[in-house]
Amino acid sequence: MINRIIDFSINNKLIIGLYIDAKIMHGSKKARVLPTSAVIIDQGISYFFRKTETNGNEINFEKVPFEPGMKSIDYVQVKNYDKIQDTTSIVLKGAYTLKAVLNKSEGGHGH
Repeated sequence: MINRIIDFSINNKLIIGLYIDAKIMHGSKKARVLPTSAVIIDQGISYFFRKTETNGNEINFEKVPFEPGMKSIDYVQVKNYDKIQDTTSIVLKGAYTLKAVLNKSEGGHGH
């Protein structure tokens, strides 16, 4: 048995005794996910921003709370939120910047 482990380690360029962090996938399932750059956490609640309407040069956004599911480094699953359509315009980058701009325009402090 140990010889197989050594052979596997050599063939896969692994060093015995080093720590390895691995993720093992079992099966597959479709889920709605957002990139982590689209998610903000404010007072323990997860949010994303979606575009609601455009008036001339002005674009309006809505802060939408959701229940996060499984998480990876790059993505967060959106649980229990059926209102998201595949055509919904969602802010994918800069969510914290948008939050700061919206708080400033509302006169808020973001606390």
